[in-house]
Formats: sequence, structure tokens, C-alpha cells
Amino acid sequence: MNIFSKKVIPVVTILSFMGGVLSTHALAEGPGLVLEEIVVTARKKDESFKDVPVTLSVFSEDTLERKRIDNVDGLLTKTPSLFVTQNQTFGPVKSETYITLRGVGATTPLEPAVAVFVDGVYQPKLAFDIGFLDLERVEILRGPQGALFGRNAQGGAISLVTKEPGDELSGKVAIDVDEHDTFGVKATMNIPLVENKLYWSVSGLYSQTNGFLRNVTLDRDQEDQDKFAWRTSLLADFSDTFSGTLTLFGSDLSGGQVGPGVPTGLNRYEVFDNDSRDIVDETIGGSLTLEWGVGDVAITSITGYSDVETEVFFDLDGGAIGTGNFQIQDLAQTSASQEFRIASNYDDSRWDWLGGLYYFESTYDQARNFSLLDPTSAPGPVLNPNNSVSENADFEREGWAVFGQVNYQISGSLELTLGARYSTEDVDAHQFGLVILAGVGVNSPYDNTTEETFSGFSPMTSLSYRLSEDVLLYGTISRGFRAGGFPKYPFSQDRTGIPFDKEESTNFELGIKSVLLDGTLSLNAAIYQIDIRDQQLSSQVDGPAGIPVEGIDNVGESTNTGAELEVAWLAADGLKLFANLGYINAEFDDYIDQNGTDRAGEDVPYIPPFTANLGLEYIHAVAQQFSLTWALDYSYVDDYIVGNGVGTFDPRIPIDSFDSWDISATLSSEYWDISLYVDNVTDEFNVLRTWQSPFHDPAQFSFDTVLPPRTVGVNASYRF
Repeated sequence: MNIFSKKVIPVVTILSFMGGVLSTHALAEGPGLVLEEIVVTARKKDESFKDVPVTLSVFSEDTLERKRIDNVDGLLTKTPSLFVTQNQTFGPVKSETYITLRGVGATTPLEPAVAVFVDGVYQPKLAFDIGFLDLERVEILRGPQGALFGRNAQGGAISLVTKEPGDELSGKVAIDVDEHDTFGVKATMNIPLVENKLYWSVSGLYSQTNGFLRNVTLDRDQEDQDKFAWRTSLLADFSDTFSGTLTLFGSDLSGGQVGPGVPTGLNRYEVFDNDSRDIVDETIGGSLTLEWGVGDVAITSITGYSDVETEVFFDLDGGAIGTGNFQIQDLAQTSASQEFRIASNYDDSRWDWLGGLYYFESTYDQARNFSLLDPTSAPGPVLNPNNSVSENADFEREGWAVFGQVNYQISGSLELTLGARYSTEDVDAHQFGLVILAGVGVNSPYDNTTEETFSGFSPMTSLSYRLSEDVLLYGTISRGFRAGGFPKYPFSQDRTGIPFDKEESTNFELGIKSVLLDGTLSLNAAIYQIDIRDQQLSSQVDGPAGIPVEGIDNVGESTNTGAELEVAWLAADGLKLFANLGYINAEFDDYIDQNGTDRAGEDVPYIPPFTANLGLEYIHAVAQQFSLTWALDYSYVDDYIVGNGVGTFDPRIPIDSFDSWDISATLSSEYWDISLYVDNVTDEFNVLRTWQSPFHDPAQFSFDTVLPPRTVGVNASYRF
């Protein structure tokens, strides 16, 4: 915690009082500055943020643009207890990125533990990185959200709410450039087609970048990428009580990938892969939302579909020595879902309720081929010109759920909430492949089809007490559920058809939400304990002839305890101070690993114990028509462990704590903004993950996934 002691404490002293995510509120201009309320839908209905007894953070459209957050990765360190990790068996690749909240999902094998939704539609794992196009806000709900959000919301849920088409002709264009030859343009347009009846919006983005990593061996930029994404929505008000919204979206990304990363200890933004090729990532999908008002009830239907195809190419030795040692994966995932909800719509009642049905189908198909042909980089029997490795897996999931929630106002100050969901998932798995490792005598064809059913019950209860108009206390007990499945890389026939079981968690939480000092101070805090049972853990274990093989097991129990603090303060006219603090202590309580080693008491990997985001904004007038905003943002991530320590090929590796300062200045008028920004001002070389090649000497073939260096850029936008 040395970095924190040296850098964060002085910042707190200078700023006097901080904490939280300012993004949960917007600044209301005018006499008597106060924090403006934001409406959220965390309980599937419109409510004021401060009235919802749920621990959540909200990023408005303005905050997302000001902080240049354009995908889920950008939320890293900006939200208490949120982290992003790449927990992949044979290398850190983008398609195997997972979100964790409160440490839940840190050892994910296949299905995520934090669910991402766009306008109420669940997004499959490979599609979660869709760009933040034309968003109204992002809601991040921490703790199990199974009762209302359901599938894979065991650790929490991230809800992306897009802007509805409206009745005014309007639009916006934004351009961003930075020193890594990055150029991006984003545009949105809202067009009323039929007055008071039909509205249309369309948005798109194009970006091109060379990235910040240089491939010295191939004399090229490692991450040069082009991306195009779009979204269009059509809203029809058929009557005063019936409306429908049709949304279509898509994206196309092509270019290089990070690969293994920077050689550990190099401390330069250079890689040396000699096996490299461009990849393609395509997403297309849509949703249809219908809403009826029938007397005292509201009926909602949400239909969703998405189709994602992506390629993965990975140089296994990450160096200039030896060619022909790499893996290629072709991945495809589809998801179709249908949700029906019926909810009360009483004008004045102590009761309100909601109930619904949910159904989904999804597929996940992978074809992975290993090329392990050149022994130059790793003398020995494993790498051999006569090797042939092909591993394929096709998974089909089908499930349904019934859910409901009731809120009862016991008195003017006391509210009781009861909710529950029962879910079931059927998983069909076809695992097939051929593993030939000539040098160690492995000739292992495998082909197996099997199925398994997983069911779970996710109840929750919450009791909230309004101490005053501006102070809400609440306590929540909730359970989370994540279905089991089958390994993607079984290696041999005897390892096929062996399922790992479902994972369940119980969350105990106390929280406070408050708006103080005449509406200028927002203080939100929570403490929690999460008990996880049958925790799913993905690792590499020692297989036949000492070959690394994927191992997935339910490892017993672990406990995550923590605290979160969010405070925003309008300290003076135009001056906003904020902070965002999260603490997690996550340990295995009962864990005998696949080698028979007792691991109880060890820290759960991939979980930084402490994260912080501190900063300020100062806005002042420049002449009568312009304003100038100065912003300072500091982020800190505590040291943590990567790797599960199971077998030779998955060691526990310490990652040092890291931090970053960002600054910006924005000149604004009624119609346009121009920003100059510098990210990572002190040019820190920040390592997110270390990976060691399983087929090589770890002392020589260790690689780091690193965050960007100091980056200077300009952003300009025009709205009408």
C-alpha cells in the first residue's frame, strides 16, 4: 500500500473531504447549487436514485463523455469493487475478458458472474464489449441481482440504458484524436417522423488506431485496429397506453491483437511476436420492447437476439525465436431471449408488485487449433513438427425462469421488499477433437455428447428505513446463482462429459444513502459479506505426460467481506470534489485443489483488496458565452494475485499496485465542446496481468498485459 500512502493521502488532505462517484448526480446550475437527482430503473421501474435501497452507481451521458468512457473496460477503478480480468487457460485474450464485482466472478471458467444488459436484454459473454453508443446512462448494481435480473447476475449487473428517440430534431457529432494515431468519430441523429406517433434515432462510430504497442520483430504496430459500430431505434406510440421500440445494432472490428504481451521486466511498450495476424470480430443483434398500460397494471414484453463471431490468434512463445507455435480460435455465440413482465401501476397505494416469465436459448461454438511445431524456443519433447492439436466444443443452453417482487410501505418511513426467482438451465455439450503430441507419445482422439440440468432459487429481502427526507438506511439479504457446465478443453476421452456444478452465493449487506448540507453533499456507503458455495474455478493442471490441461472444479467455499464509499461534494461555486473507494477481503474457507493441497486461508486471485478513484472538477465562466472546466482524476489499484496455483502451469503471480493521474481542460459553449486531455500524466508503466507460457521456461517466457502510457489527445463535439 506504499503508493496509496504516498500519493492518495496527500490528495485527500489537499481536497479536505472526498469519497464516491460523482456520476450518480449531475450539477444543477443556478442559485443555491445542489446535486440534481437522477432517475434509475434498478427495480424495473422509474425511481429516484436516493430512494432505491440498492447499492448502485450511475454514470450519466455527460459523465461518460467527460471521462471518455466508451466501453465496459473504461469503468475500471471508476466504480467501487469493480474490476476487469482476463482469466483464460492458454493466454490473456480479449474474448475471455470477465467483469468482477465485489470479487464475485474472479475465477470464472465460462459463463460470467456479472451480467451485462442493454435496454433489459442480456448480452452474451462475447458481446459485452459493445461500444457505449448513444447512452442515456449506465447503472451498476452491486451484489446478487438474481431476483429481477436473473441469469448470471450473481455478482451484480451492469445495465446500459440507451436514449429513446424523441419528438425534437437533434443530433451530435464528436471527434477524438490522440498521439497513438487514433482517430474516432461518433455521430447521433434523432428524427421525429410522425408528430406524436413515430420517432427514429440512428447513431454510429468509426475509429482507427495504431495502438501503443510496437512489434519489434515484425516492425509493425501490434494493435492497429479499425472499428465500425451502429445502432438504430424506432419508437412508435400506437396510443396513449401502448408503445413499442425496435432497436437494431451491429459492430465490426478488424486488426491486430495484444498477444502474450510485453516481456516481464522490459518496462517498454514493445512486443516480439513473430507469429501474428489480423483478426475479425463481428456482432449483430436487436431487440423489441412493447409496453401496455391496462388499468392499474403495466405489461412489458422484451425480445432480444444477438449473434457474435470472433477470431483469436495467439503467439504462444511471444518471441522472435521459433516460428509455428501459436493457437487459433474461431468462436461464435448466439443468444435469443423473451421476457414478459406485469407490474402494478397504482396511483396511491402502500403496495406495488411485479411478476414475470423469462426464456432463453444460447449457443457457444469454438474451434481451437494449436500449432506446436518448432522446438527452437523450448528444446524438449513437447514441441515437435509432427504435432497436431484440434479442440472443439459446441454448447447449447436453454432455460426459463419465473420471478417476482413485492414492495410494501409498512409506514411512512419503513418499507419491506421481498423478491425471488426460480431458474433452470439445460446444457448440451459436444466435445470433440484430436491431440497428437508426437514427442511425448500422446495420440488422443475424443468425441462425446452429454447434457446436464442446473436449477437455482434466488430469493432476496430488503428492509429500508427513511431516517429523514434525505437519509435512507437499508439492509439486504440476497442469493445469487450461476449454472454449471462443461470444460471447453478436455484433452482426452476420459475427461469429456464431466460437468462442473452450479455456484451459489449469499449476500448480507447494510447501506446508507444520504443527501446533506442543503443538497450539496451526497454520501453513500455499504458494508457486505458474500458467502460463496461450490465456487467455480478454472485453472491449468498437469495432464498426461506433463502436458497442461484445463481443469474446472467446484472448489468449496470462500468469503468476501468489504466496504464501499461514494461521496460527492459541491464544495464551492463551480467546484466539485469526488471519490470512489472500495475494499475487499476475499479468502478461500474450504478448498482442496485438484492436486490434493489444502488452500484454505489463501486470498482469492484476481481481486485487488483496495481501489480508489479521487478527483475534482472546477467550472468557471469565460466571457458570457463560454465556460471552462478543469478536471483532475486519480485512480489507484492495490496489489493482487493472478493465477490459481494449481499444478506447474498455473502459478500464483503477484501484481504490484499501480496508479494513474488524468487531467483535462474543456472549453464549452451552448452548442460545442473542445477538450484537451492527458491520461496517465506521470507516464506510469502499469501492469494489469502477468502470463507465463505453459510450454516454455517461465523465467524466460513471462509476459505482461500493460495499460496505456501517457496519452495526449483532443476531443471536440458539436450538438444541435
